[in-house]
Amino acid sequence: MKRITVIAAALLWPTLSFAQDYGLSGPAQIETETLGEAQDFDAGVLTDGALDSQLWQGTSAARATSLLSMAPLESNDPIIRDMVRTVILSGGVPPRARSASEDAAYGAARLQAVMAVGKGEVLDGFLARNPDLAQSPLAQVDLALTKGDHLRACEISDAITTERGAPQWVRLRAACHALRGEMAAAELTRDLLRSSGYENPAFYKQLGALIADSPVTEAVATKDVLTNYLASQGQASEENLELEGTSREADLEALFETFTTTDLATIENVLGNISFDIASPDLDLETALSDPSARATARLFILGRAGDAAALDSFITRATQAGLREDDILVKFKPLIQSLSGQARIETNLKRYARAAFVTRDLGSLQSLYAAL
Repeated sequence: MKRITVIAAALLWPTLSFAQDYGLSGPAQIETETLGEAQDFDAGVLTDGALDSQLWQGTSAARATSLLSMAPLESNDPIIRDMVRTVILSGGVPPRARSASEDAAYGAARLQAVMAVGKGEVLDGFLARNPDLAQSPLAQVDLALTKGDHLRACEISDAITTERGAPQWVRLRAACHALRGEMAAAELTRDLLRSSGYENPAFYKQLGALIADSPVTEAVATKDVLTNYLASQGQASEENLELEGTSREADLEALFETFTTTDLATIENVLGNISFDIASPDLDLETALSDPSARATARLFILGRAGDAAALDSFITRATQAGLREDDILVKFKPLIQSLSGQARIETNLKRYARAAFVTRDLGSLQSLYAAL
């Protein structure tokens, strides 16, 4: 017992001596110091292998923006790719900006870089930690396109009321027209964009290929999110639906067979391709309603997507006649139906559109229909 007591005392002795050295055995003393200036901090998403938080120390925001813009994001070298990814996804004190515009430019460049190297949970985690970066409409557009949701990107474009004539919005409208199958409008908007002096060969090449339904096969080397998205659409119907045959009827039949497992963006893209004919003008509503062909059926969807409740109702009828369950269609088309006015839904087919609100539990649509009665 004595031996244990001695060992315990020996272990505690340094602690006791330490306490005496710092006056802990006497009256308590409190020392105060002035806190340094608070620093901004860019949150990162890396938990292992992150770089020092002072990564950008001594670097101006303008310089950091330039470096991020020139970063080899598409490098084939896995070592370089990993290094770039580590820099972009690490958190730290941001570079010093001399103005609000410099700070905004750095934030935009950082977001672009993250969208290029981070997908899925990485991108979502980054945005959750840096919500301010994705607040601007253009950032929301790029984010939607990065996630493959051009419907959301086009909704944002449609809602823009200021600076609609700026090149970034005009080119997005041209792309949205093409993605919706509105090729005449896409061509007109593209020509207006060109006449304004906007230069972007890669964008024009991909947009032209989409309008002509002639995919560009070579790889795209650009950091332009919209151009990359257009390039990805070239083979979308074949990659996502594995459609067989070249006729419109075969394509429409294959689409209906895979309808329930196909996302709305792909459905829109495929129907846009079916409805488009480079040698013929777009069908108007009256012609499409009287024409039972696959092209006319697809055109009804395109017109419905543009806000014509009667056209969308007729497309749904044809789809059910082809064997699809009405409720499956109504659920899939929920965002399209929500965009229609309550009055138009009542005048066209109140029973169907009321059922759509019921099966999707869309209280807002029910209220809209009730208010329009």
